[in-house]
Amino acid sequence: MFKKLLVGYDGSEGAKFALEKALQLSQALHAEVCALWVRGSLPHYPETVDEVEEEREAADSFLQRIRRMSLRSPRGSALR
Repeated sequence: MFKKLLVGYDGSEGAKFALEKALQLSQALHAEVCALWVRGSLPHYPETVDEVEEEREAADSFLQRIRRMSLRSPRGSALR
């Protein structure tokens, strides 16, 4: 039926619930889950190099949390 599922994620409790349900559904459908995250208000223009690094670290941290959630799901879902 569906080969790919797209889930918007902002870290809220509702988003966590939606992601968990998408991971469960992906297992039943043998589908891939793609989580989309938009951080902060755009456009964001960094004033320093450190701000760019902070944004990169925040994005990496987010991806690690999502991957851990995926791996905790039974049979592990494909998460991109």
